[in-house]
Amino acid sequence: MGKPRRVLVCGDSVALAGIATSLALDPNCQVAHHGLPICDEVLRNLQPDVILFDLDAVPPAFVYTASRSLRGVLLIGIDLETNRALLWAEQQAEGMCSQDLMDVIHSSGSVLPNTDASK
Repeated sequence: MGKPRRVLVCGDSVALAGIATSLALDPNCQVAHHGLPICDEVLRNLQPDVILFDLDAVPPAFVYTASRSLRGVLLIGIDLETNRALLWAEQQAEGMCSQDLMDVIHSSGSVLPNTDASK
């Protein structure tokens, strides 16, 4: 496999901490954790390939700012209430287990398991 994917987990929820712990077990992921808010300068310095965040905890402009600061970054918002992962590409997946999340991270957000854009 190629170089490890740099995954930045933004937020302080217990669920995100669990996801970060699970991802850190994958030798192909380098996981960093940062609380919110996070400024553009920190994002640029960390240069993540993937940013995971709690949809309810980030300011509305976070996704736009992160995508403009880091071209090509994969943004994955975790909706803890509905058990969905929302990609910036607006695809949704319900009931993703940690392996599903790893598959998305390693495939750069290509095809999601259990994807149903009609929901």
